[in-house]
Amino acid sequence: MLLTLKIKNYLTIAGTIPLIVWLAYTSLANRVLAQITPDNTLGNESSVVTPNVDVKGALADLIEGGAIRDINLFHSFLEFNVSDGGRVYFANPVGIENILSRVTGGNPSDIFGTLGVLGEANLFLINPNGIFFGPNASLDVEASFVGTTANAVGFSDQGSFSATNPEAPPLLRVHPDAFFFNILAAQRQNAIESRANLALPVGESLLLLGGNVAPNAEATGGILFDGDTIVSALGGRVELAGVGEVGKVGLAHENGSLRLIFPENLERTDISVVDTFIGVQGSGGGDIGIYAKNLALSDSSIVAGINFDSGSEGTQAGDILIDATGEVTIADGSIVNFVLTGAKGKGGNVEINTSSLSLTDGARIIASTFGEGDGGSILIRATETVSVDGEDAGGSPSGIFTDVGSEAQGNGGDVKIETGSLFLTNGAQIGANLRGEGNSGSVLINARETVFLDRDSLISSILRPGAQGNGGNVEIDTSSLSLNNGADIFANIFLAQGDAGSVLISATDTVSVDKESFIISIVFLGSQGNAGNIEIETGSLRISNGGQISSTILSSQGDAGSVLIRATDTVSIEGEDADGTGSGITSLVDSGSQGNAGNVDIKTASLLVSNGAQINVTTSGEGNAGSILIRATDTVSVDNSSVNSQVNSEAKGNGGSVEIETSSLLVSNDGLIDTSTLGEGDAGSILIHATDKVSVDDGDIGSSVIGGQGNSGNIEIETGSLLMTNRAVVDTTTFGEGNAGSVLIRATDKVSVDESFVSSSVSPEAKGNAGSVAIETDHLSLSNGTLVVVSTLGEGDAGLVLIRATDTISVDDSSVTSVVGPEAKGNAGSIEIEADFLLLTNVAIISAGTSGEGNAGSVLIRDTDSVSVDNSFVNSLVNSEAKGNAGDVEIDTGSLHLTNGAQISSGTSGEGNAGSVLISATETISLDEETVIGSSVESGAKGDGGSVEIDTGSLYLTNGAFINVGTFGTGDAGDIILTVEENLNAEDSGISTIAASNTGDAGDIILTVEENLTAENSFISAESILSAGGAIEIKAGEILLFGDSDIRTNVLVGTEGGGNITLTADSIIAFDDSDILAFARDGAGGDIIFNTPAFFGENYRPAPRGTNPETLDDNNRVDINASGGIDGVIILPDVSFIQNSLNDLPEALVNPDILIAGSCIIPTNEPQGSLYITGAGGLPTRPGDISVAPFPTGIVKPIGNSGDSPNSVSRTNRRWQKGDPIVEPTGVYQLPDGRLVMGRECSRK
Repeated sequence: MLLTLKIKNYLTIAGTIPLIVWLAYTSLANRVLAQITPDNTLGNESSVVTPNVDVKGALADLIEGGAIRDINLFHSFLEFNVSDGGRVYFANPVGIENILSRVTGGNPSDIFGTLGVLGEANLFLINPNGIFFGPNASLDVEASFVGTTANAVGFSDQGSFSATNPEAPPLLRVHPDAFFFNILAAQRQNAIESRANLALPVGESLLLLGGNVAPNAEATGGILFDGDTIVSALGGRVELAGVGEVGKVGLAHENGSLRLIFPENLERTDISVVDTFIGVQGSGGGDIGIYAKNLALSDSSIVAGINFDSGSEGTQAGDILIDATGEVTIADGSIVNFVLTGAKGKGGNVEINTSSLSLTDGARIIASTFGEGDGGSILIRATETVSVDGEDAGGSPSGIFTDVGSEAQGNGGDVKIETGSLFLTNGAQIGANLRGEGNSGSVLINARETVFLDRDSLISSILRPGAQGNGGNVEIDTSSLSLNNGADIFANIFLAQGDAGSVLISATDTVSVDKESFIISIVFLGSQGNAGNIEIETGSLRISNGGQISSTILSSQGDAGSVLIRATDTVSIEGEDADGTGSGITSLVDSGSQGNAGNVDIKTASLLVSNGAQINVTTSGEGNAGSILIRATDTVSVDNSSVNSQVNSEAKGNGGSVEIETSSLLVSNDGLIDTSTLGEGDAGSILIHATDKVSVDDGDIGSSVIGGQGNSGNIEIETGSLLMTNRAVVDTTTFGEGNAGSVLIRATDKVSVDESFVSSSVSPEAKGNAGSVAIETDHLSLSNGTLVVVSTLGEGDAGLVLIRATDTISVDDSSVTSVVGPEAKGNAGSIEIEADFLLLTNVAIISAGTSGEGNAGSVLIRDTDSVSVDNSFVNSLVNSEAKGNAGDVEIDTGSLHLTNGAQISSGTSGEGNAGSVLISATETISLDEETVIGSSVESGAKGDGGSVEIDTGSLYLTNGAFINVGTFGTGDAGDIILTVEENLNAEDSGISTIAASNTGDAGDIILTVEENLTAENSFISAESILSAGGAIEIKAGEILLFGDSDIRTNVLVGTEGGGNITLTADSIIAFDDSDILAFARDGAGGDIIFNTPAFFGENYRPAPRGTNPETLDDNNRVDINASGGIDGVIILPDVSFIQNSLNDLPEALVNPDILIAGSCIIPTNEPQGSLYITGAGGLPTRPGDISVAPFPTGIVKPIGNSGDSPNSVSRTNRRWQKGDPIVEPTGVYQLPDGRLVMGRECSRK
């Protein structure tokens, strides 16, 4: 709204350019006039004055005589005045081209009547004491007129004609070419003043050259025009000059006209023009030159150009030159050079050279064309200042303009200003306008120190309604540029056809755009053409309080330009205007427009965007949004502000990308970096490269499709560290029809996400695929409810989650998920994690799940040294009412530790299969405190359970830990396959498969343990309510069951058979209430097969046929049972050698004195067999057993008496028998590997 009001306002106040300035009448004090009195300095050639001669039908004084020198006629007078109403004419002998009249007396010449020449000679009036033209004075000459207060006129090297040294003129046969000013006594009045209408014939020159030098006194001479005055020489030349010191001013004759040649270093006097019109407009030519110290132009006009319906194709209007060593002040006046309507030809230029230029009260400097031809240019050189201020009484602004009118055909000229400082205030304007057919000129400003615009002032290049052509540029080169209080710089097209110009600013120090001020290139309201670029090079740029820098297309056809900022120090964009519109840098295509938005390119040390400010590229019409490229060597900060590229609703086009290259990026306090599409088109990508860190604190970095059709862009962050806190968000989303982009984060040091959100998602009712989330770093920390998620809640697939950390990943009270939401249709993506160390704590979750129609993804954890899951969850799930398969959970690590209720699982609660859990841990897997590894089909679900496959070095299950697979719905349970290279220990824990539904089979359990399987108060079971029970197959070095440890298969009801139990081990030992059971109440009981050479079951005895296995628990004995509708087969090893052969031991087992076995140790360096020592006092667990702990020894030999008595132990290996001696060790010996053993050294023979 603010922009539209501004445009309308500028069009109104700049719409009409006046060509003349009204004149005011000033009364004239009466003067006492003397007569025309010739002097006697010419001798016989003195002037002769004849009064009352009929000249051109009226009485006049006729001046004849004088000294003729070739083409020159010289007159000399003591006094020379023309009375009010009087007429004085010079006779013009044949061949005379110049008439020179000097006044040698001490009084000025008062011209109150008509002064003329009867012929075509140029008339020179020379009076060092001054010349005064009264209000009724006029000139009647057919050639040029020169009025001067010079002392003498020079004629090349032939001499001079002097008024202060009045001698007879020498042989002066050439045209006069100089005016000489010599030292005189101070004069009270020695100026040239005019209150008259002075007009010359077409093409002639009117030169007024005044001046005086008084020793030791201030110069008082000059030129004054005051009061209802007109000076005209149509198509000719008017020059005014004031000389303030001894010197020489040249005079040139060009094509029959005269022109002053004023030296640059000659001191000057003031010229004042009040209520005056000075004009040289005509059919061509026509120059105006003013040379002064200070020029004051008030309520006056200076006009040159080509008149209505005149000129031709080659016609050239003249120039206006103002050259002032002091100040030029123009108040409510104008300087105009034009080509008027119907005219043909090229307009002239306006050139002003001064120390300071001031325009006030609606004053204007204009170069324009309204006809057929190019307009002229305006060149202003002010060594100190140019000040343009205010408006006239009618509201027209003071200004400097070039213009091509509405019916014109031609190009506008440039406005060029070179100064120390430029000030535009209170609505003042500088502009290059095009209304007709052609190209507008440019505005070129070079100010060494400052360009200052305030209070609705304007610098512009504008194509106005009906124009056809291109706008010119606005170029500013300065140290400091400041726009305040609604001041603007425009390069615009309004209801026109053509391209707008660019705005090019170079400010070595600062550029400030404050309080609703604009720098803008715009095409609007039905125009056809492209907006120009805005380019700013500076030390620091500050945009505040609603200030704007923009390239825009409004309701038009064409491309917006780009905004390029280069600031060596800082770019600061902050605050809002009173209506809440944020300060900003933008490139826009508005609704109803057709065209592409331009780019925003910022290069600086630090960029600060704060307090509601914005950097924005947007298309709301038919076309693409531009891109945003930010390169800041130090810092980019977006605080409570936005940086975005957007395709708005009803728009058709693609959004541009946002690219940021910096050392540190901070997005905070609802700060936003965003690309989005609400219409038809793809959103752009966000690419961030920060060598140090990216910090997002309560901020958002996102790319989205919002109700539109198109894909959201990718987000790529590459940095040293990424820190996200306080509900920060990095996400790609589709709410419409299209795919969400991916999120890729690379941080060489760390990624820390606290109470924040990283995602790619498809929202409800949207159609499209979510992108992937990929994180690569050294350390990753997710904490305090953080979510890393890929999801589809609409129709489409969720992407992947890929996380790679060279060191540690810590997930605390946070989640990493891939989700198909309720009522969604699509597949969840997989989750892949690679790290040295993975730590999940405080209900952390890594999950791939589906609650809709589609498959859950897999969870893959690989290449880790250690995975620790504490009170946390890793799973792939098909949730209730979902349709789809769960994915697998795969873990490849060195060690895996689950504690405090942690779970690793794959399951289905809906319609679909559960996935498998596949774990490979080269060292250890430990499950403690009610932790679970499993795969399940939950109640009401339809599908098969997955398997659990574990391959590890050692496996420990303690304190209620479980490995299970089960089906509680419709489908089979999966298998459990465990491969353990060393030991499997289970304490108060379980390994189970279960089919709790009527239609599903329990899975198999296959355990391969290279060393010992030890269970204490634990169970290994495969159970089915109605369907077939699963089988249990265990291969181990030893199987040790303690407490209430069971191995069982079970079918509760139905005719399906129980699963087989196959145990393969070097030995199987069951203590306490441990049982091995295969039961099927109505079907065949499973077989129990022991593949072992040794089995021991404490208090074991076979149960009767038909025994209910449930009655075999809590009986403090080992039971083996395969009961069923049809009993299974039990195959046990032959243990008759020890069956019922062990009696209760006495309280005194043995006399310690004789507790010495016959074994001994012989020292040797050769590798030998093994000696096993165990139990109290070296006793084995039972006779015939080996010990638990092996110790390699030297050669073990039987002990024999010296005489080989019959009690000697044979070297033949046999089992220990009752009555054999027990040999007690006599010492402690160190083995070659450093271990200590008890033994006895063999006697050496």
